Amino acid sequence: MKKYIGNIIVKNLNYKVDDCYKKCLSMSEIDKNIPTLIIGLQNAKELIDGFDILKKQYNGDMLWWTFTKSERRIDYEKDLEDFYVFCIRSITNKINYRYINILDLSLSDIKKYKDILSSGSKKLYYIDNNKFLFIYDIYGTKDIYGISLDTCAFFGISKKKILSHILSYNMKEIKNFYMIPNKIRKIINLEIPYEMALIEFFDDF
Repeated sequence: MKKYIGNIIVKNLNYKVDDCYKKCLSMSEIDKNIPTLIIGLQNAKELIDGFDILKKQYNGDMLWWTFTKSERRIDYEKDLEDFYVFCIRSITNKINYRYINILDLSLSDIKKYKDILSSGSKKLYYIDNNKFLFIYDIYGTKDIYGISLDTCAFFGISKKKILSHILSYNMKEIKNFYMIPNKIRKIINLEIPYEMALIEFFDDF
């Protein structure tokens, strides 16, 4: 099922929005678990209880509004960008990134990570320049794990052997993050854990 980073309520379906947004005509169509932006002053007046033209966010910042481009172009462009950033941060702020330091691993740690890897849920992985391995437990814990392959190699642990062992589990490789729009990648400063967390909104797994 298609996942979205935010809802945008518009007056007609001809209004263009980025694919990562759910385009809606009314509040009844929105996904209440993600932020919502209402486009148009009259639209906002009709849909927001206690509307105040000087206030742009409501409901704990989960509900926003802005003018249409023809009403106030400068406000529209700024508010749309702010909403975009808010939606992205709403996702990345929930990410648990766990760096696995092989030098500090106890037997119980090894068993714990092995159990996570061998669980039935599919995982995504990305190898950064053959130096660092990232694993995203996308359907399980939602955690992202990082392992330095260079550190492993330095201490005599073969990169090839590590990858062969880890990737024997239920994994799908992410070859690159080009499917994520550049403006989003710039917001997150090309941080790989954040890119991994966002990729499910732009590709099917």
